[in-house]
Amino acid sequence: MKNKEQDFRDWLYQSANDFSIAMYSAERKMKEYANKYIFEVQGAIDGFIAFNDESGFPLFRDHSDDMWRNIFGVRVKATLNEDNEYDYELFIYTDDNSAEDMDNNADGTWSDGWFNPFHYGDFQWCELIEYVRDWEKNMLND
Repeated sequence: MKNKEQDFRDWLYQSANDFSIAMYSAERKMKEYANKYIFEVQGAIDGFIAFNDESGFPLFRDHSDDMWRNIFGVRVKATLNEDNEYDYELFIYTDDNSAEDMDNNADGTWSDGWFNPFHYGDFQWCELIEYVRDWEKNMLND
């Protein structure tokens, strides 16, 4: 027979578990919509957003040396999957490389320096999309 303390612990466990599922779902949706938003703002399939001194720079924390780096550019690659739907993958360009080298190569391929940030560290999604939003507003005003 369960006692009140066990019932309470079971309730706490179930509440924490339910909340973690809700958080995972919300985070997955936020990433999906943020990637789609960045893809639309970058303007072209091989386009990208280049931050500068005026726009400011979102930050990326590199796990290899626990250093914070400026994100000079962001882009999203869209590829069709087997269900004929698009998958979106985020890439960033940090101050490990020269911002002048961020442009695509003459043959249209991406220059060296673009990488998937989830393989090497982390950043704040909310911060990144705010910088993209500010960049978009500045571009529309120019």
